[in-house]
Amino acid sequence: MNTIKQASMDRTQYLNKKNWQGSCYELAIEYFPGGNDVRLLNAVNAIWNERALSGPWLSQDGFLGTDRMPESLDDVTHLYGLLKLSKEHAVGCYTITHRQTDDSDWLKFCIPLTMLSLTYPVEYPLYRLDNPWLDEVEQVFIRLAQLVYDYYPFNLAIVGEDISGEMTERKISLTDIRSGGFFIPPILYERLRVSIDGGILPGGLRWVPPTT
Repeated sequence: MNTIKQASMDRTQYLNKKNWQGSCYELAIEYFPGGNDVRLLNAVNAIWNERALSGPWLSQDGFLGTDRMPESLDDVTHLYGLLKLSKEHAVGCYTITHRQTDDSDWLKFCIPLTMLSLTYPVEYPLYRLDNPWLDEVEQVFIRLAQLVYDYYPFNLAIVGEDISGEMTERKISLTDIRSGGFFIPPILYERLRVSIDGGILPGGLRWVPPTT
């Protein structure tokens, strides 16, 4: 279980439903084929073992209460928590699972942009030059992707605003990868003959950061 030791967040802001609405900046992790319950549950638990997270809680009302690691897939559709981004900054976040019949399982770690705007000046479109806080968020996403990959290697992981399931390991192209925002496992890297430089993480996972 994880506890925020320094940075925290005002309870009223955390429980304000308006701060959970709108788009999210997220890490979306794909497993194909879907249907492996043990794999998905372990991936969820891996995320919530991240040291910068408090939670998970089954609802926002669990804010800074007793952490409850999920024990079955019935518990994991939505889980809420608090993410420490720095010694001063913490934001509300959640995980969500999405299972597609005869297709992929998706695990998404989501931070509402409204939550981020309480701490950072969020400028649209989300270009790095105008939003330097993206570097802090993406450092957390790198740790999360590595934690999950160590538990159960995934097919693909994507970073961005409101990532959908339209981009998959089976559909992705070199052109897509050049736009950045992907974690590429070694098998996919070799299959596509990727020539783009990216940071190599333990286990051969490659992080290709967004280009803008």
